[in-house]
Amino acid sequence: MYLFWKRNSLGGISISAEGMRSFVKNYLSKPYACDQISLSKGEDCLFVLITYPEGASSIDMEMTETRVKSKLESLGLNVRITW
Repeated sequence: MYLFWKRNSLGGISISAEGMRSFVKNYLSKPYACDQISLSKGEDCLFVLITYPEGASSIDMEMTETRVKSKLESLGLNVRITW
């Protein structure tokens, strides 16, 4: 599935949801998983749903969120991560 991202007079840009999930998975350590990616047209924001194991430490979750967010923001995307 492709998610619409931007449009201008030269055309539009769509993002592969599966491709973005694969990209995010590169920056997750097991057993963390990227379950869902969605794109908010109105907010121009990529929403990333990451699942975590029971008992995961808040420090590890924060480091994971920072790492994933910085990689996606380097692509020019606004990012919001939910757990």
